[in-house]
Amino acid sequence: MTENRFGVNAPPFNGGRKIDGFCVVVNDVWASMKKYHKTLGWGPWKLWHAKPPNLSNTTFRGKTVNHTFEFAAAQVGPLVFELIQPVEGPSSYREFLEERGEGLQHMQAHFTDINVVKGMLEEYDKAGIKVVQTGKFCENEYFYLDTEPSLGPIFELLKVGDLVPPDATYP
Repeated sequence: MTENRFGVNAPPFNGGRKIDGFCVVVNDVWASMKKYHKTLGWGPWKLWHAKPPNLSNTTFRGKTVNHTFEFAAAQVGPLVFELIQPVEGPSSYREFLEERGEGLQHMQAHFTDINVVKGMLEEYDKAGIKVVQTGKFCENEYFYLDTEPSLGPIFELLKVGDLVPPDATYP
C-alpha cells in the first residue's frame, strides 16, 4: 500500500484510474428507463437481453452458473449509465436486489485490452480483493470485484468489444 495524493493508503496500481460508468440494479428495466428519461432526460436507451448464445462463461462466487439478465445503457456525458434487471439464475444482481432492493450496485472501468484487465485482476487479488462474478456478453468480458464490504458498490473491470445490435431502444 502507498499513500496517494489525498493521504489515503491505496494499492499503487490504483493511481490515475478513471470511472467510465455506473449501474443501478432494478426490478423492471423498462419502467426504470422511462423514469430516468422522464426525470433526468437521459437517453436514448439501448436494451439487450443477455442470454446464451451471446452470454457465456458466467460465474458467481467461484462457481459456474447459468444466469440471464436484461440491461439498458445510456451515454450520460462521458459516462455510461446502466440499468440491470436479473431474469434467471444466481447472480450478484439478484443477490443485491434481495438484500438491498433497487440501487447503485456497481461502478465500472472500461479497457480494450484483456491482458491489461488480467494484469489488474492479479494485482487486486494480491491486495486481497477477489472476483465475485464474471461473464462474457458478445465480445465484452466483465469481472466484478468484491469491493462491497469496503466501498458499498462492486467495482467492475470491463474489457469492451463489439455488441450485437440492441433488442430495443427507448425512446
